[in-house]
Amino acid sequence: MDHEQKLLPGWLYDKHFCTNADLQRLFGVSRSTIDRWTRERPNFPKKFKLTDAHGSITRYFTSDVARYLTSVTYT
Repeated sequence: MDHEQKLLPGWLYDKHFCTNADLQRLFGVSRSTIDRWTRERPNFPKKFKLTDAHGSITRYFTSDVARYLTSVTYT
């Protein structure tokens, strides 16, 4: 995991979860592109929902994002 995390920028390195906005910033793309990649790219990090009494929010595991970066950087 150490090697994978080195690919993450400093502002994302210490986060356990990523938001859609984090991924948009990281890849320089729109939210609709992130949504499309989630549907169309089998190795793209899977999103999940965190819910409470007030609703739900979408997140991605930062470790999954780091693994994805490794796969697209070194293949």
